[in-house]
Amino acid sequence: MRILSVCCFALLPLALNAGEAITIISRDAWGARPPRTDISTYRQYGIDNPGYSRIVLHVTSMGRGVGPAEVRRIQDFHMDKRGFADIGYNFLIDSDGNVFEGRSLEYVPSHAGRTVEGDERHDIRLDPDYRSIGIVFSAETDQTLTPAQVEAGIALIRDLEKRFPIESLITHTEVKQSLVARGLTPKRDFDPETCPGSGSIDQIIRIREAVDPTFDAGAYRALFAGGTRVGDKERLSGAD
Repeated sequence: MRILSVCCFALLPLALNAGEAITIISRDAWGARPPRTDISTYRQYGIDNPGYSRIVLHVTSMGRGVGPAEVRRIQDFHMDKRGFADIGYNFLIDSDGNVFEGRSLEYVPSHAGRTVEGDERHDIRLDPDYRSIGIVFSAETDQTLTPAQVEAGIALIRDLEKRFPIESLITHTEVKQSLVARGLTPKRDFDPETCPGSGSIDQIIRIREAVDPTFDAGAYRALFAGGTRVGDKERLSGAD
């Protein structure tokens, strides 16, 4: 994976053709704020290498946006409104399909949530953020993803699969199923209409079918059948 630091955003074409490396716009290039000093690290939990093995897909639930200003908007919301130590996601894909570096993978992410057991035992390995790479698309819950976002999502996932031993690709709403299967209790409930939402069903299916031949599109659609949309649109997320 190439993470480039450049002086001019306009000069960063995204390479999506077969066999080409994907260009990821670095934190320096989009003007990221530094993370707070209290950001969680894996070493705090005695872990040197988390061995990222899962990708979790999200939408921002904050509408479409483009460019460095969009990533700064999300980072400001996470840090100033939600009290995070940095932007929670590891990568953001804007409406034009540009891919931005989010929270560094050296830190514990804050996008998939927490469990009762993880908090009680102070054990990050019991939380869904552990070993999970978060990719977020700039979109509202009832909006479709753009064709450029779909292409960029596929390219980014394929690139991450080359770098890490990725075993699963799910959306935020499917995190609950994985926790329950492990006998863990999520700290908040999940609603598929909140993240990723019904607007992106077809595009999420297209992305997942492109990278995962075992993906069951019918089962994914069934998650949205008869669902009740919550009003506050808050996603399950960690505290930092």
